[in-house]
Amino acid sequence: MPRRFEPLLLRRSGASIRLALRKFARVRKARLFFELGRGIAPSPQGPAAASLRADRLYRKALRTLNADGVTRNAEALAGVALRQAVQKELDDRSAVLWLARRRRVIGRGVLGSLLVLAVLIAAVPPFRRTIFPPDLAEGKPWVASSALEGYQLQGIMGDPNAPVGLFHTRDEMSPSLTIDLGGVKMLHEVTVANRRDCCRERALPLVIEVSRDGLAWRQVGYRRGDFRDWTASFPATRGRFVRLRVERKTILHLGRVAVH
Repeated sequence: MPRRFEPLLLRRSGASIRLALRKFARVRKARLFFELGRGIAPSPQGPAAASLRADRLYRKALRTLNADGVTRNAEALAGVALRQAVQKELDDRSAVLWLARRRRVIGRGVLGSLLVLAVLIAAVPPFRRTIFPPDLAEGKPWVASSALEGYQLQGIMGDPNAPVGLFHTRDEMSPSLTIDLGGVKMLHEVTVANRRDCCRERALPLVIEVSRDGLAWRQVGYRRGDFRDWTASFPATRGRFVRLRVERKTILHLGRVAVH
């Protein structure tokens, strides 16, 4: 999309939003005057004085709505008729009806905003990384604690040429998978896909640990219950190595691991 169109779309989207906010503010203010008028208590000077005060508030509500394009004139009314006229104007200016009448204008503004968002995602890498954070483990080396015959002991995450599966350890005490991110990164989430066809219980209880040097480990996730997909979120922490480990004697095999 040519760059000269982007500011125009932003201006139109912003104008639609500002228009909506102004209209909602006017209706809210008018409704406040209306409710104050309805809530006036009987006056010591008599019912007529209270009615006049209420009518003044109702007309204030009408004048507030008139700034929003109200064409009907109820200024000559009084009492119950005036109150009913204001109530009708407020009902006509309800958010649902206003949005229904303005759906095309709002739709164009929303479409413009979506187009601008798409341009930003496609053309600006930092913005794209914010919306769709990359998988830090993709293309990085991994090593398993052991390998069953026919499986690899080590490999590359996401390698399309891997012979079978991601990895499959032998039956051993505390089997594990360790991923080297190639440098210290800021991490806050690890997503694990378990084996799909069977034996998901073998991966339990699963511990996720992070380390800067591969020697001192910090636990950031723990899963005791059965899962197909599990996302472990934790406070942002720095680390280079991510290790998934089962705290018992078992076999470990997982479908996929992503690190963000």
